[in-house]
Amino acid sequence: MRTIAMAVCITQVAFACLLLVRVGHGPTVSDRIVAVNAISTQIAVAVLFYAVAADRVAYLDVAIWMVAFGYLTSFIWSRYLERGLL
Repeated sequence: MRTIAMAVCITQVAFACLLLVRVGHGPTVSDRIVAVNAISTQIAVAVLFYAVAADRVAYLDVAIWMVAFGYLTSFIWSRYLERGLL
């Protein structure tokens, strides 16, 4: 089980690295905001699977905080975009 969880963790980090291309070359600001939100979700999932692989419950709190701040960040950037401040 730990090997599978670690493999999923590494895969999620690889997908997050691929999403960095979209952040850098996104044609619009909206695409970049969506990519940053997806990166935060991918990294939170990676932390969840790492918590399973390492058998540490404390990492689950870190993943929950990461998801919460990722949602808040995308909400704030979207509000700036809506008001035309970007």
